[in-house]
Amino acid sequence: MGDYWGVGLYNPDMNIRDGVSAVLINTEKGKSLFEQISSEIIAVPTLKENIARANNLSIGTLKPYYKPKDREAFLKTIAQEGWKTAERRYLFNKQRALRFMKVMVPDGRLKRLLEKLKKHL
Repeated sequence: MGDYWGVGLYNPDMNIRDGVSAVLINTEKGKSLFEQISSEIIAVPTLKENIARANNLSIGTLKPYYKPKDREAFLKTIAQEGWKTAERRYLFNKQRALRFMKVMVPDGRLKRLLEKLKKHL
């Protein structure tokens, strides 16, 4: 789910004054959840390619989110023991921190920034 900038290019009659979100449904569970709220929203089908073009994205960035295997433990540690403990336990060195962040951060500009930072460390 995210902002659908440029939706007017593909749906010129749509009222976009209050903003429009794009929702990608990748699983049966996602489809079921979306159907539960469909009576409370205005849903207009569109193509992934239109979302990508309107938002200056490559179609590859519109892939399902991947959860790293340590994500839940990392977040639980932050909640129960604080950031410093989670940092020591999961991000104990620069290389591991970069690998962890590379997986946690979605494709795009931030990932390229991390690659640049890696060269300077």
